[in-house]
Amino acid sequence: MKRVMLTGAAALAMASPALASNSTSTVNQTGNLGVVNVTQTGTLGGSSLSTVNQGGDANKSTVTQSSGAASGAGLVNNALINQDGTNNNAKISQGNFGPPNNPSTTNTSIIIQVDPASFDNKADSFQRGDGNTSFIVQINNDNTAEVDQGAGGNQVDNNLSNVNQSGTFGDVTVSQQSSGNGSDVSQSGDNGTVSVNQTGGTGVGSNSLVFQSANSSVVNVIQNGDANDSVVLQDNNALATLGFSSVSIVQVGDGNQSKMYQLAELGNAATLQIGDNNKSDVDQRGKNQNAVTSQTGDNNDSGIIQTGTLNIVVVTEVGDDNTSDV
Repeated sequence: MKRVMLTGAAALAMASPALASNSTSTVNQTGNLGVVNVTQTGTLGGSSLSTVNQGGDANKSTVTQSSGAASGAGLVNNALINQDGTNNNAKISQGNFGPPNNPSTTNTSIIIQVDPASFDNKADSFQRGDGNTSFIVQINNDNTAEVDQGAGGNQVDNNLSNVNQSGTFGDVTVSQQSSGNGSDVSQSGDNGTVSVNQTGGTGVGSNSLVFQSANSSVVNVIQNGDANDSVVLQDNNALATLGFSSVSIVQVGDGNQSKMYQLAELGNAATLQIGDNNKSDVDQRGKNQNAVTSQTGDNNDSGIIQTGTLNIVVVTEVGDDNTSDV
């Protein structure tokens, strides 16, 4: 096993904490069972840059970029992990992880695992602070991607997350709590699972777009407050192959909307909208489709179009302006 541990704390920052300091780290590692740990602590107006390239199997990379006592406005963290091989693990943590509470201004996290022969890789991006951006790209089978922006009620602001997975049995989890939110997930490969949780509110955020092009896919989206939105597209491009596809969207308050499109056999689409402007539009094409929509209050709407046989629709609207169109 090869182990590399780097701690970035500039001498200039130690001598004069008020001055900006830039920390740069580059690690290139080949072979199996390698371990890389990079830790960088930023200063006021400074920047931390980390690049890790690993080639081989069962490797692990961890990059931690945090704000120090003198950091705050102007701090920029950028981290890139690029892994080729199988059964690799990449984790990037950016922001403040303990006192003093000085969130980073701009965090950018990029994890790339795209070896054509790879499988069973894991990517984690954990960000606290302002202006968070996360990108994860994975190909082939049994991969896991997790994005966590703003856990524990920390300041998060302008969030953005993009995860792109191709291959079977992929798993994506995105948690954005809360502020600007975003999230854009694309999955191609059978038996994929996507979970997006955007809770909190008051940041006028939300969004979330999920696209799955495969068989036996599952999507769960939870949006709690403010502008909301959400579009899910599930496209089984081989309808002759039976496989259960499922979408669940929960929107609680404010702008709402929601859209689904399922081209599959044995599809299930469930939408629950509780308050404010509401809307919902479900379009299912194929056999044995189920669509359930429940809207509780405010401006409401609905939709639902089913083309095919043996389909079921259930719509419940309780209060306010209501309409429905099946």
